[in-house]
Amino acid sequence: AIQKATLALETLTSQVSALHAETIQFYCILIQAHFNNKRMEEADIYFSKALAVLEYHWGNYHPIQITIYNIMANLHISKKNMQDANFLL
Repeated sequence: AIQKATLALETLTSQVSALHAETIQFYCILIQAHFNNKRMEEADIYFSKALAVLEYHWGNYHPIQITIYNIMANLHISKKNMQDANFLL
């Protein structure tokens, strides 16, 4: 998943801006893939990138923001890391 999402993201950003709204979907895939491979730093980087693109286009109060936070919170819940999950929710 990491290789395919990274390749798709690289292909997309070679044609359009790295702030293109479609990058959010690839960042969300990469959040999940890196988190599940215990690469938390990378997951956090893509979490931040997804939020930055969202803010660039629609500001801080868009419904997609809830989805991005929910993805990260559910990943923490799946690892029984309730403190970080509660922080995100």
